Amino acid sequence: MRILFIALLFVVNSQASINPENQLQPLFKVFGKSAQVDDLNISVEAPYYSQRTRLRKNGDWLTISKSFYAQIKDLAQGVFIARPNKDRRVYSEAHGSAFHVGENLILTAHHVIDINKEKKQCKRFSIRLNPSQNGASLGCEKVIHCNPELDYCLVEMEKSWRGYALEKQAPLVLNAQKITSSSSSIITAIGNTQGFGIHASTGKGAHYIDNEIYFYATVFGGNSGGPIFNDNNEVIGVVTKQTAIQYSPDAINFAAPMNLIREDLIKALGEDSETFKKINFK
Repeated sequence: MRILFIALLFVVNSQASINPENQLQPLFKVFGKSAQVDDLNISVEAPYYSQRTRLRKNGDWLTISKSFYAQIKDLAQGVFIARPNKDRRVYSEAHGSAFHVGENLILTAHHVIDINKEKKQCKRFSIRLNPSQNGASLGCEKVIHCNPELDYCLVEMEKSWRGYALEKQAPLVLNAQKITSSSSSIITAIGNTQGFGIHASTGKGAHYIDNEIYFYATVFGGNSGGPIFNDNNEVIGVVTKQTAIQYSPDAINFAAPMNLIREDLIKALGEDSETFKKINFK
């Protein structure tokens, strides 16, 4: 049996979660085609989805402000397509997400590296940089630390490929303060949605419950391992899973909180270690 997108996003039950009532900005492709609408707005590629169909690539167009698009495009420079450690004969279309946290270090979800949450091997794991980096791919140098319970891994990537290197670009800013639950907070999710490339969405509301962040920005398979941002453009969590409920106020998604990731890394690496010091915690 051929299994598609198996490594992408754990789902509580089945199906993808969408929440129009809390959604502010639907999914759109960050590095796709765009067209001028007027002096303030542009039209960008967006996937098509409904209650009756699966997400479809580039099925729609979305009008957004130029300033918002520029903000998202800047953040997305540090978010990457992740190719998991999988047998290509079975998992040829499996993808996840990862993001840059300092020098040649990235964070991703543990189940992106290993769906069984048992291993932490580098074999076959790689990331694909964005168009401004010519879409270059970097292989895994070393899996530094994983926590299967929090569902994240800190990974050291190879330093460069044909002159393209993570350390040449600024990492994302990681905010490790425990978030305050709020129904009005604005959350942005950026990731390799459904393996279609880097997409973004925003949602209203984030809650810290049982050591997880519950949020409403739309994500689909492939967003696992990608970041969620607060309204200061700081990473506050790593996307891990989603609910099965669609089109309802109960349709929520989940992320591992950055404050718990930081605490875990301090325990594993030591706050004074050279590796920990490279991570761009605020």
